Amino acid sequence: MVQRLETIASSRATHDVAIHPAALRSVAELEQLCMRRQAFIVQLERELASLRQPSELERRVEVLEEIVRLGQKVDVDESASRDELQEKIKGLRGRGRY
Repeated sequence: MVQRLETIASSRATHDVAIHPAALRSVAELEQLCMRRQAFIVQLERELASLRQPSELERRVEVLEEIVRLGQKVDVDESASRDELQEKIKGLRGRGRY
C-alpha cells in the first residue's frame, strides 16, 4: 500500500494526474463508509416518513381558524352560538373535543 501511494504521488507530480480520494482508502474503510452512509439514508427516510404523517398541530390550526371564522359571524348574545364557540375553544385547549 505504501509503495502504491508513493507511485501514485510520483505519478501525480510528473503527470499532474488527479487522485480520487477513495483511491487512498482501504477496502475495509470504504465498506465501513458505505455502511454508515446506508444507515444515514435509512435514518433520513424514517424522518421523512415521520414528517409526512399528519400532526395534531395541523388539526389545532384548522380548529383555531374555524373558531376565528365562527367568532366573526356569531352573535355573541345568542346563547347557542356562544356555547358552540366556547366548546370549540375548550377543545382547542385540550379540555374537550374539537
